[in-house]
Amino acid sequence: MLMRCQYCKSRCVKIGKQKDGTQKFRCKGCKKHQQEEYKYQAKIVVKRKLVTKMIVNNAGFRGIARVLAMSYNTVHKTVMDTAKTCKPSKVPEQGVYEVDEVMAYHKKGIPQIWAAYAIERFTKQVIGISVGPNNKSMLRKTIDAILITNPRLIFSDGNPSYKRLIPTNIHRRTKRFLKFIERLHLTVRNKLKMMNRKTFAFVRKESTLTACLKLLFWSV
Repeated sequence: MLMRCQYCKSRCVKIGKQKDGTQKFRCKGCKKHQQEEYKYQAKIVVKRKLVTKMIVNNAGFRGIARVLAMSYNTVHKTVMDTAKTCKPSKVPEQGVYEVDEVMAYHKKGIPQIWAAYAIERFTKQVIGISVGPNNKSMLRKTIDAILITNPRLIFSDGNPSYKRLIPTNIHRRTKRFLKFIERLHLTVRNKLKMMNRKTFAFVRKESTLTACLKLLFWSV
């Protein structure tokens, strides 16, 4: 039976065997080695792609591990590795931005984790993802990402940190005109299980939340 490559769908040919006697194949197109059947499910490319799709559709890490028959550590590593390749699209200059922060669900005894980001009103592009305690240091990373685009206006709420970080001539402090960023917060809570207000899948590490936000906003 003809075997097709799981990466590029080209024809594969036999090329030796594994130590346990399993037949190995090599793709004639991309030259990658693979097997016709895998005992360990994480080796299947389709399942690794499903991990990133499920994580941004309200599935938790442990739930994904159960459904795809993979280990929790493999699911986590797949998310972290994929997020490293996610980058924002080129943002136009002289944009109008809304910036705000949102708190991730936290459990008693665990430090609060917040996420801050900005959305450009007309292109709906998200930039400046930063995660950590809700303080000036964390918000500065988001504001700096906006300022390098030479923005025309930046809208924020009454958080006093914004007043010290954003130049007065382009800053507008009002909760009334933050409809796009508030709608984005709702999307984040609906899409990421760790951001739900009541969940067992609450986030413990800043790096994990950062990776999931990158997948949600910037994955292709």
